[in-house]
Amino acid sequence: MINCPLSGGPAGVEDGTLTIRIGGNEKALTGITSSLKSVGDHIEYIEPSGAGQTLKLCDNMIVGGVLTLLS
Repeated sequence: MINCPLSGGPAGVEDGTLTIRIGGNEKALTGITSSLKSVGDHIEYIEPSGAGQTLKLCDNMIVGGVLTLLS
């Protein structure tokens, strides 16, 4: 099992330039790499299951904090 949170928004979906952070079993990743490359151009393997989602949440919290400070 792997988890693959995506970043890049609607424009990234349309352009196929999403960032994909993958957590989980690296052996399972080999069977889906070509599918992931069709939607994203930056693929990061982050090791244990859930790690990709944790990193995405950290990024979202940083962006939220910066937007709050700028407001």
